[in-house]
Parts: sequence; structure tokens; C-alpha cells
Amino acid sequence: MARDGRPAGVMDLDENGRGDTLGILRSDLEPVAVLFDIDEDSGPDFSVDELIDPANRSDWDFEVGLHMTIGSPTAAFYDTDIEAA
Repeated sequence: MARDGRPAGVMDLDENGRGDTLGILRSDLEPVAVLFDIDEDSGPDFSVDELIDPANRSDWDFEVGLHMTIGSPTAAFYDTDIEAA
């Protein structure tokens, strides 16, 4: 997660009632990252308010992420040791 990033919102891109995508904004409200919880195991009632506290940020269990910086290439990263739940 970007050092100056803050959680912006959990989205349900596949519209199955479970949050699967978390947007991260910079302090100037520009998008900086998107974190995808592909297996949707962060919990059905996951709240962005939980992530405001940096101590809780590991609660969002994402498998794929995109980091975007103006003037630089977008970086993609993924969890290389995904364990079945």
C-alpha cells in the first residue's frame, strides 16, 4: 500500500454481494492503488472504516494489486503464496 494512501471504498465488481475490490487514494485524493480480493475472503461485512487504522490494514486479504503513479508505469503485483481457505 502506498505510504500516503488511504482506503477509499470497497466495491463489489462482480455484483455477488461481497466486496472484492478496494480503492486507495493519495492524500490529494488521486487514485494510487486498487487491491483485488479475488477469492473474496476478507469478509462479507468488511468496512473501509476498519482500514483507516494502519494496524487493521492486513485485514484486507488481496491477491492482486495495481499501483499507479502519474508519470510512471503502472505496477502490478500478486500474492505468490495463496493458501486455500
